[in-house]
Amino acid sequence: MIKKWRKYYHDLSYQTKLSILFYVLFLVVTLLLLFIGLFFIKMLSTEIYNNNQEKLSILSMNVENELNTIANIPTEIHRNATIQNALEESINSELALYDLSSLQRKALKELNWIIADKPNVKSIELLNNKNERISGTTSHDQNFFDGKSLLSIVEESPRTANSGSWYFDKELKESVFVQTIFSTRGSSKMAPIGTVVISVNTMFIQNFLKESPVFSREDFFVLINGKSISSTNWDGQESFLPFIQTKEGQARRENKYEIGKINGNKFFIMSANARIGQNEITFYYFILNHLLVEQLVKAEIFIIITIIFVFSISIYFGKRYLQNLIDPINRLAKQMKKFNGEADLNDLKTISQSTSGPIRSDEIGVLYASFNKLIHQIEELVINDYQSKLLTKEMEYKFLQAQLDPHFLYNTLNSINWMALGKGETEISEMVTSLAFLFRNKLDSGDSFWSLREEMEVIQAYLNIQSNRFDTRLIFKSDIRDDAFRVRVPKLIIQPLIENAVKYGVEKVDRPVTILLKIVVQETTIIIAVSDDGPGFEKSKDSTNHSTGLGLENIRSRIQLVYGKKASLSIHSKAYDNTIVTILLPKEFEGRNIGIGD
Repeated sequence: MIKKWRKYYHDLSYQTKLSILFYVLFLVVTLLLLFIGLFFIKMLSTEIYNNNQEKLSILSMNVENELNTIANIPTEIHRNATIQNALEESINSELALYDLSSLQRKALKELNWIIADKPNVKSIELLNNKNERISGTTSHDQNFFDGKSLLSIVEESPRTANSGSWYFDKELKESVFVQTIFSTRGSSKMAPIGTVVISVNTMFIQNFLKESPVFSREDFFVLINGKSISSTNWDGQESFLPFIQTKEGQARRENKYEIGKINGNKFFIMSANARIGQNEITFYYFILNHLLVEQLVKAEIFIIITIIFVFSISIYFGKRYLQNLIDPINRLAKQMKKFNGEADLNDLKTISQSTSGPIRSDEIGVLYASFNKLIHQIEELVINDYQSKLLTKEMEYKFLQAQLDPHFLYNTLNSINWMALGKGETEISEMVTSLAFLFRNKLDSGDSFWSLREEMEVIQAYLNIQSNRFDTRLIFKSDIRDDAFRVRVPKLIIQPLIENAVKYGVEKVDRPVTILLKIVVQETTIIIAVSDDGPGFEKSKDSTNHSTGLGLENIRSRIQLVYGKKASLSIHSKAYDNTIVTILLPKEFEGRNIGIGD
């Protein structure tokens, strides 16, 4: 398996290997940055949570101190002799009404002094041992607190010497503190002599919360007093009560926080235990997490944006660097891979020239220098080879011309022509004249180009000869506009196509065969098409052994020598239907117009 992967890696391109290396290194750096960012966020979140925990602990102490101030009022009453005397004397049935009123006024005055510095005390009720009111400021005895009467609250409260009982309404707007008053003097010391009922405005708790920089409108406070639960968000009790009840059944650690989910929202939750007199009360703070850690969210966004920015910039410049490093090699390799012969030499030369610039001294520079040297050497070899081929073709052409002595041939044909005329054989005379014209033009070693009109004269001479041979079996048609006759083409470029159609079309069948010559001159191209409806032949058919010695392959070679890739010869044949040979020639060649005659 390892060998297989190793072979796969070795077969990868140089660019792919460098890309893999780059992306692996980049992934490591990105993961490192991400790890550092997460570590930073963790430290920042811990710092924010600890800071808010400290603020909430101070808030708990303030609430606890304020409630303890209320809970210490009975202690002051125990120390006040006037109030002690009033409670003891008020149960005397022989006491005159005037004396009772005097005791009540004195007790009320003392109570007012006690609560003077306690602004959160709404009212204070003092009852003797017979539950008779000694002093008080409220008149709502039947609906004193939370729908209960004053006496029912007093009767519900346990009579203990060291602690009182707290009652909080559900919305934490008010509360009541009840404690039995005991005698602190004489023989009746520690005997219960009355009860104090203190009505407290607990809105100070909500004021504390509003003044705290930690709380917002969506946060809330829960107070647990025994089995009683009160909250600043009592309307939302269904959402937090299951959490509270679960936590109440577990061991709690004082002033510890956690992150809990309530109604799909994450809350920072801290609990704190408070001792109010001898009572154990628990506070719960529910702070919406995303509001609490707004700084943390901003830090996370900043880190994420930074990582994305660094990632994008690194990818962009990394890809550009790799591209600039690999492109020269890829371009060179691609062009070398495309080289299959002489036809691709121009493309290689173009690439070689386009990459020339400041001379590089690195390995790529050496590679390009060697490549350019190789291209120049190939170019020289190709030029030498072309010159050799041209010389060979020229020698072959001259050899064909030298096979017959033109003067001997012309004199002989001329003699035959006069003998035929002397005997009245006009058809023989016409054939001999056409033959002389045909040979004279084929053996002419002058200019290698002539007009289409001159080419058509040769074709007509050839057809005159073949018409006497095939009679009605040979039907020739042409489709050439008048302005096309001035176009200049290589000599004897069309006549061999007509001869080829006669040889492989007319000769092979005993029915009439139509040969159509169509020439179209476009803006940049000359289209020459010769078609016939003879038996046809395969495209690969060898056509070099014609009587003229200039077959289709010979024509293709000639036009490629003259025009290069700008000219082409194609053959399309469908048996007993249509065979067409098409030549495409450029009107412009090597910067001079050789297609239009003067």
